[in-house]
Amino acid sequence: MDARYRVDNGPLPTATTAKLFWANGTAIANILSPTPIVPPEPIPVGGPGSSGVITFNIPGSAFGTPPSGATHLLLVLDYENLVTEGHEDNNSVALGPCNVGDFPEYSGPEDGVSLNDADATLKARIEDFRTAVLALPGTQYFKVNAVYRPYAYQAHLRQIRDKYVDLLLKVPGVTKDPIRYVVNGKERFRPHLKITPGTPAMLCKTVLDHVNQECEDHTLVGVGPYKAPGVNKPENSLHTVYPALAVDVAISGNITDTQIGTLAANNHLVRPCDEAHHFQLEGSSCNVATLEGTIVGNSPINLLVSDPSGRRIGFDPVNEQIVNEIGDGATYSGSNSEPQVVVISPGELLPGNYHVTGLGTGAGSYSISFLVISEDAGEPLADIQIGSGTASLGTSIEPVPPIDFRLATIRLSFERVEDGLLFHWPAWTTNLTLQSANMLTPPNWSPAEGANYADKSLVVTNLSNGVNFFRLIGP
Repeated sequence: MDARYRVDNGPLPTATTAKLFWANGTAIANILSPTPIVPPEPIPVGGPGSSGVITFNIPGSAFGTPPSGATHLLLVLDYENLVTEGHEDNNSVALGPCNVGDFPEYSGPEDGVSLNDADATLKARIEDFRTAVLALPGTQYFKVNAVYRPYAYQAHLRQIRDKYVDLLLKVPGVTKDPIRYVVNGKERFRPHLKITPGTPAMLCKTVLDHVNQECEDHTLVGVGPYKAPGVNKPENSLHTVYPALAVDVAISGNITDTQIGTLAANNHLVRPCDEAHHFQLEGSSCNVATLEGTIVGNSPINLLVSDPSGRRIGFDPVNEQIVNEIGDGATYSGSNSEPQVVVISPGELLPGNYHVTGLGTGAGSYSISFLVISEDAGEPLADIQIGSGTASLGTSIEPVPPIDFRLATIRLSFERVEDGLLFHWPAWTTNLTLQSANMLTPPNWSPAEGANYADKSLVVTNLSNGVNFFRLIGP
């Protein structure tokens, strides 16, 4: 960091210093400690007069950790008032505060776990489902983790997410520093931000520490390229309506995922978008209104995304400007940003194909991927690379396949059973066909024999010679 000062109106009669302090405001009275951050910068007798500006550098490593409550950096000349002056009101200048404000604490009720707060039919089916699970041989674990979630609590969680993204994108020197952990063999990340010393990020320590602590207190999970808290807007959550239309359940023990799905279906429950823990009434579908889509381009490229209705967001290479025809429901990280990130919020995510184009901003390799994040965001429902190549300045990137965010959440799963393999896919899906082939090229695919489209499953007991591949396709 560079600091500058000037001596005006003649040579300096007395030697003094320039000092840099942490403060909680813009006035000298706001200095938190009389000990400067770094050793004082000498201002010698004589000085430069009015000949010019004196610049000195403070290395980032010298700043250390800002003290609690620090919101400003204050550069003060002649802190001890050794020089007699006609004007003492121009001897200090403040840098700050953080351009991302802090947010209030939440002290209200959090996730409710009482099934009495669920839709009456949903409650009865979850209770029967629990009985069926616990009746299986061996030791089973069944715990309701979330039923009704107060709107204000969901709004608070979303505010944590929004502040995280604001800090990361708007404050130079704030970087992501996710904390890795493993749950049931799956890698997950706790959202966490860090400060680069000697940057404006230092002035955001209070709100940054608050965001990090809230992510830990509420056990939020980091998703997407920013590893930001995966939290939906409260108006899009099926937990914030009363009575609740969704129940989150943790199930483990001597039970397979297929058994869980079968017992849930027997009790007229579905797991939308194939989320392992999130149950809804049979007949409800994977709600597009609860899905968030993200497109990521690893530079050197600028991206332009068009949604199914033709609205665009990203960098328009024809007019050489940023466009956002979707509005507040979508964000773009900006031209020449690395990575390029376009986020479509649940309220604006449309069914159908999104189209991605791009223009090289330099020479080098690039890749394009997309993610789909759901209401409870334990992990992305889809994280798929759809394009890559070598970019060159001013040249369009290779064609990118269209993206259907909802369709991408559908997974064809399989597991071993006693008499062979069991293939299965989400119960809420319609108009899908299971196909098999002995080669991946198009002419080899044909409908799989024996597929049960009522139960969305297929049991394979004797694979035909050469049949090695299975897939689901839409109409």
